[in-house]
Amino acid sequence: MKKHLQQYYVNVIDEYGVEGINATKIDFDIGNGKVGLELKIAKSLFKTANLHRLSGQIDDYMKYKYSNLIVIVFGEKHHTSERAMLTRIQEKVEEKDALFYYFELPERDKK
Repeated sequence: MKKHLQQYYVNVIDEYGVEGINATKIDFDIGNGKVGLELKIAKSLFKTANLHRLSGQIDDYMKYKYSNLIVIVFGEKHHTSERAMLTRIQEKVEEKDALFYYFELPERDKK
């Protein structure tokens, strides 16, 4: 992912330490704090504790560093049946003024 982002943006840092109490690390810092990018796997967010953790991460990221934050959630085809949960995740992200994107991963070849 880092190599891909570096093709389009200057100053891409992965696992960037965000200032604050918990010394939280965001997945990608783009442009020296211009944009923060956090990646998540859908099935992990279906657990309430992990969704609350994401909510806290967003709070920290936006308080200490990023006015532009993007949260990308990756899921598999069967996760789309969990539409209510995906909607809840999206609402949690967007109520904090971050952008939310969901991408369905292609199925793996079963050989």
